[in-house]
Amino acid sequence: VTQTAIQLYAQVYDNNAYYGRSEDLILATILYTATRVNGYAYSPDRLATYFDIDKNSMIKTMRYFTSEFDSLVLQPITPDSYIDTACSELGVSDEFRDLAMEMNAVCSDSTTLLSGKSPNGFAAGIMYATTKLVDPNASVNGEDVQLTQKRVGEQFNVSQVTIRKRYQEQLEYFVKNSSYSVE
Repeated sequence: VTQTAIQLYAQVYDNNAYYGRSEDLILATILYTATRVNGYAYSPDRLATYFDIDKNSMIKTMRYFTSEFDSLVLQPITPDSYIDTACSELGVSDEFRDLAMEMNAVCSDSTTLLSGKSPNGFAAGIMYATTKLVDPNASVNGEDVQLTQKRVGEQFNVSQVTIRKRYQEQLEYFVKNSSYSVE
């Protein structure tokens, strides 16, 4: 991601693609575009908040960059990229991460579960459903990891209502369609 951001930064400034845009907008857009090019899920809302810019302006600028620079090919954002990022940021156990990824793989096969759902909402449901099967609590740097609906919602930028709607059907589908046994 860092290398992509450096290359994009050089392209933007070499081609004068920054005119009329604030420095913060350019930097946030470069970071967000680099994550998308490399297939990492990072919330545009989080970057917009951090840089104190308008999210829609950042997305418009990203579209402008991708139309100007043919070398930029955005990867689709999938639930597994959100799950992987969230597991790293939240510091959950390896057992929890593995089960969340397995649950995502099984549930992603269901068109009724995935169809029409945002990747981050789908991933949030998977993360919370996984807490019902495996204790996510791991002592990371002496701090316990607690995954409540509120914390998962904040991580994925979705409401607790979205999590409640998703996780029950995902959990049920996973238990029925996998080799995982509930003790």
